[in-house]
Amino acid sequence: METTANKKVIDINNYTRQGNLGIDMVVACIQHYRKQGVEPKSIVMNPKYYGLLQQWVASVYGDEHVLDRFYLDTIEIRAEKIFSGKILHVEIWPKPVAEA
Repeated sequence: METTANKKVIDINNYTRQGNLGIDMVVACIQHYRKQGVEPKSIVMNPKYYGLLQQWVASVYGDEHVLDRFYLDTIEIRAEKIFSGKILHVEIWPKPVAEA
């Protein structure tokens, strides 16, 4: 994790595990999809794991940054409203109809 002008920044390309399953899963998911050439739109997490992510955010950035949803490198991360039993669900941007 880098510090830039008093802001802590997560470098997804050079990420080292933090020991918190919430943030580690999110970054691994983003890395996985980007290796396939796909950009995730959002990640919807099980409330249990989203709580772990909130704990990590509170420990690194402070309690005032704990929100209902986060954005990590333009990808929205939020807790699911209705429990589905999945750990996380990834929503993908639609593929373009034609490429120039």
